[in-house]
Amino acid sequence: MIGPHDAKFGVLFSHNIKNEQPSGGSGIYTIQTDGGRTGSLITDLLLRDLPILQYTELQRQDTTFGRWHDFEFYGTDTWKARPGLTLTFGVRYSYFPPAYADDDRISNWIPERYDGVNLSSGYVRADQAEAAGLPRALVNPYKGGIQPRLGLAWDVTGDGKMALRLGFGRYISRSNVIASLLRMAGNPPWTTSVDTGWNSGAVSLADCPTCRTLDNPNAGVLSARAAEVGAVNSVDPNFRPPESWQWNLTVSREVMKNTVAEVSYVGNHGLHIWRLINGGYNAVRPQFRSQVANGADANTPGFRRFGFSNGITRDESTGDSNYHGMQVWIDRRFTNRLAFQTAYTWSH
Repeated sequence: MIGPHDAKFGVLFSHNIKNEQPSGGSGIYTIQTDGGRTGSLITDLLLRDLPILQYTELQRQDTTFGRWHDFEFYGTDTWKARPGLTLTFGVRYSYFPPAYADDDRISNWIPERYDGVNLSSGYVRADQAEAAGLPRALVNPYKGGIQPRLGLAWDVTGDGKMALRLGFGRYISRSNVIASLLRMAGNPPWTTSVDTGWNSGAVSLADCPTCRTLDNPNAGVLSARAAEVGAVNSVDPNFRPPESWQWNLTVSREVMKNTVAEVSYVGNHGLHIWRLINGGYNAVRPQFRSQVANGADANTPGFRRFGFSNGITRDESTGDSNYHGMQVWIDRRFTNRLAFQTAYTWSH
């Protein structure tokens, strides 16, 4: 403390480690059936030559060695400007570079690099990131993490019975830590996958040449399909950490002995909120949707956004939010054996 000033400073640095399998607990193989074709789940699965309703397989089950660093520092000064008036000024700086794989076994599909013909042209590997102008995380770090803070507390009447308080600040955090990293670990060339899709109408491999049965793995067809069709995982290379601008104004008044009433306005504006577009990033183009609704194949060449039929899971920081609320609170402290609190919030 220096006179009427109470200053504080702090620094945080952390090196974080999380080793995790990209597919979690689902394993390498997934077999789904619903019993809809024979009336029995077990019969659907075991009946000879009856295709499995949906089958997925990963080429391999790796462990992703996730690593990330956090760096922050802050400074704040609480200044008692005069009796009944206190001001607080502060600033925090946060630097949250994206997580990376310690063995660089990840790749990111970036639409801007796709040549319109070869699906593989959109992939950037972490071990080749420098040549592509990207860090090994395959996502550029955000360096604008300055977060100002301001607070005020004022004894309006000078008798301790009425107070005005306000606050304002910017807040930044890290989103989803390594979820995006795990998805990028599932991209080629580190592993390939096959997904037969949902084939409830198929009763033989003739109905679904790209399916398999429990006794016939149809390995040649599925191996070829794995090289062509599979999930594509993409993270915006300019993904931003989420941030929130927050402000509030509160007026408190002692309305009678031992009873205080407060009215507050609270606001919040969120920016760069994480959005996961799960498979729909390569959706059917608007001009072809009526045809698909009338029975046309959604995977007809040219129908989808990028021309190919693979689904794309995309991580973006394009969400936002707004909150405005009025809060009313009344508190009566214990006196004559009576105490109560009541509150009301109106918000949108």
